[in-house]
Amino acid sequence: LGLEASKLIVDGTHPESFRLVLPFLTRACQHDKAKVKLFGMSTISELAEGRCSTQVANDLYELVPLLTVNMWDCKDEVVEAARRCLEVCCVAANNRDLKPFIPKLINCVLHPENVPECVHQLAATVFVQEIKSPALAVTVPLLERGLNERDTVIRRKACTIVENMCKMIDHPEEAIAFMPKIKPMVSRAAEEIPDPEARGVA
Repeated sequence: LGLEASKLIVDGTHPESFRLVLPFLTRACQHDKAKVKLFGMSTISELAEGRCSTQVANDLYELVPLLTVNMWDCKDEVVEAARRCLEVCCVAANNRDLKPFIPKLINCVLHPENVPECVHQLAATVFVQEIKSPALAVTVPLLERGLNERDTVIRRKACTIVENMCKMIDHPEEAIAFMPKIKPMVSRAAEEIPDPEARGVA
């Protein structure tokens, strides 16, 4: 029944009506029952791989936090579905500069000990493509962890990533959804980091 319902939603959802379906799917992802979560995430995955990929990408600021929470679920099938859905959604973000980092970004959600290495690598990336809301949504989980690290070097590198990405934002409205999350952490780093050079970066 779940598969049939998912197919009906996928087949019947036109890109222009995606926002009408989204609240239903996000509630499913937050449900107490694993089967309902699996239904929600599998449906989002199919929509992201189909004709609603652009619409899914534009709502990643809402979807990514839900999926990262489900990647810490106690049931393996939910964790795997969340990982799979997040991967599909990250691809839908359609940023060629970030595409090589997608597996690492997802891995960092499951394995926080890998955050420092990923932050180092992403900080060394030269962004060429314009940064839009979907690309920001993909990187927020890593930036949140990086900016909350105790290691001064990692916090400075995380600030470097924020700076590099902000330089490639042509339209400020693309960053509106993320400023409440990222700006306070950057401001705190600018105040707390003991190294003057690192504080300057923040």
